[in-house]
Amino acid sequence: MKTIFSIIIALIIFGFVVGNKASAQPGCEVCIAPSLCYILTFDLPNCPGNRAVFCYQCGVTAPWIHIDIAELTTCPGYEDQAWDYVYQWVRDNIDELCIGKACDDPPPMEVYITRPICAEVKCEGTPRRLTYKAHPGTCDRRCYSKYLWCRDYFSNPPTTYFEAIECYPVGNGTCNPPPYGGYVCIDSEPPWRLECGGVPGVNCVLQYGRCN
Repeated sequence: MKTIFSIIIALIIFGFVVGNKASAQPGCEVCIAPSLCYILTFDLPNCPGNRAVFCYQCGVTAPWIHIDIAELTTCPGYEDQAWDYVYQWVRDNIDELCIGKACDDPPPMEVYITRPICAEVKCEGTPRRLTYKAHPGTCDRRCYSKYLWCRDYFSNPPTTYFEAIECYPVGNGTCNPPPYGGYVCIDSEPPWRLECGGVPGVNCVLQYGRCN
């Protein structure tokens, strides 16, 4: 019995250390425990080197996941394509982050996602890249959405059910819409930073089965 207890304690410590190593990678500073961190890097046509930072928590006693998309880096003018990619990745990879839910075992998993409506905006690099980073205080305004998710693991290929239930703005922050008083990243001299600006492509409107 003592040996089994020791093994359990060792596994808990190991999991804690591994989780902290994952959350300590550069870029994960925006995630605060107990949230875990996942950094998604991806390329778009004519726009390589995109990145999204997720802070997420998995349900312990119920099948749910809460994902805060804390940061997005992409090319100027590619925000819509970048958000589309992130949405599709989340839809297809929920069970990479948390234990998935089979569709033949209802109810579906509840998926809660937030994205910044207002954010700190940075323009830097050659070629130019824009980074939108969720910001607390007077810039804290996000789009909150709820989805239901499950997967038919026995179909070939496996199929995914992902339905938007609701979405609405949360937070009391305020910001001006782009292009931030005339600053356009591709035509300006980087680096520059705007403490709080609107994030293109985040309208927080429920349509076509998703939150746009």
